[in-house]
Amino acid sequence: MCSSDLLEEVEKNTYDVCVDLSTAYRSEEFKVVGYERFKEYVETEFGLVYRKAMWYVQIGDAIKEYGITKDQLQDLGWTKAKEITYLLPKIKKDKMDEVFDKARALSHKELVNYVKSVVTESSKVTGQKVRMSFTFL
Repeated sequence: MCSSDLLEEVEKNTYDVCVDLSTAYRSEEFKVVGYERFKEYVETEFGLVYRKAMWYVQIGDAIKEYGITKDQLQDLGWTKAKEITYLLPKIKKDKMDEVFDKARALSHKELVNYVKSVVTESSKVTGQKVRMSFTFL
């Protein structure tokens, strides 16, 4: 039976797991222990589904690139952390705490919609009209 203590341990260690898996993936440490591919490594050694392991790698990469702290990820959960990684390139570093606080307040679905709206809004091309003429022979 799963206990609340066990679930708390998973949440506490998500930060370290993400950083470690990111490091193992990027440096190809898994080859040193005899695996050709990262997928084989995580599935055999840890029983992790490859897709989830790659999400952990994505979060770990963001932790290292943007200087995310354990406190910022505390009580967030890996699924929300994954969604925030899409948002980080679009926000200023001094706004990161606000984004993490907002993510805690929103449901996962609400966070997904929020991230989509911010990413879509920031990637819109400003209206610039261009006239093009073509001559076909």
